[in-house]
Amino acid sequence: MTVFDALLASIQKAAEYNQNDTVAPAAVLWNDERREWERLVPRLRTMLPHFLVFGAYDKATRTGPAIWLRCVLAGKIPDISWVPGSKNQERQGLWRLP
Repeated sequence: MTVFDALLASIQKAAEYNQNDTVAPAAVLWNDERREWERLVPRLRTMLPHFLVFGAYDKATRTGPAIWLRCVLAGKIPDISWVPGSKNQERQGLWRLP
């Protein structure tokens, strides 16, 4: 087992809970004050699809400020796509795509 494998297993174990006794945790908070694990974040994102990072907003990397993180955890962030340079009639067709 590699260090990365152990880290991944540890994060996944932290999210475990007894379904008959408690509700699912909303988040596993991982503080890294000295940013020692920062270089593993891109790899963790591929392994953990719901991995969120506190920071400047970047939808592609699921990174955002505290209010954004709270909204994502509460399921209040809609999937919005911005289509620059298109007319409203052209955007209407986007919703009919498979």
